[in-house]
Amino acid sequence: MRSFTVNLAALLLAVSTVPSIAAEKKSIDKKVRSESTEYAVSLAAQDGDLGHAFVIWNKGDSAANMTVQQVVGFYPQADKTKYEAVFGLSPGQIFDDSREKPDYVVIVSVNSDAYEKARTVFERWKSSGNYMLGFSDCTTFATEIGAAIGLNMPSRVFAPHPIEYIKKVGQSN
Repeated sequence: MRSFTVNLAALLLAVSTVPSIAAEKKSIDKKVRSESTEYAVSLAAQDGDLGHAFVIWNKGDSAANMTVQQVVGFYPQADKTKYEAVFGLSPGQIFDDSREKPDYVVIVSVNSDAYEKARTVFERWKSSGNYMLGFSDCTTFATEIGAAIGLNMPSRVFAPHPIEYIKKVGQSN
C-alpha cells in the first residue's frame, strides 16, 4: 500500500507540473486562392495578472515536408519587474515566445501576400518601437499584425487585458 501511495503522489506531482498546451481556439480562413504553400498567422494570448499577447507564424515547407513556426511577442527592454517598464516609456523589443503556452488562439489561414504584409509589420516592430503599456505593447503589436492580415480589429477600450482583447478579435471575425 505504501508503494501505491508514493507512486500516486509522484504521478500527481508530475501531472501538476506539466504546463497545459490545450488552448481555446478559433480558426478563420482568409485565403482567397489556392497556393502550393500553406500560411497561417495566429494571434495568441495568455491569461494572468497582466496577461500577454503574442503572434505565431506558420509557413509550410513542401521541400522538407514540414511547417516552419516562429512565435514572438513585444516586450519592454528593461527588466519586466521594473516600474518604468510597466508604467513608463521604455525601448521595446521582439522576443522569442516559443516556450509560451497560449490560453486562447485565433488561427488565421492566409495567402502569401497577406503573410508577407504581416511580416513587413513585424520587421518594422523589430527595428523600432517603444514599449508603453496600453499604447505600444504586446497587444498593440498583435493588433497591427491582425489588421495586416485583414482581420476586423475591435477597440481595446472594453477589453484592456490581452486575453480579453484576443477573444474579442475571435468574436469579431
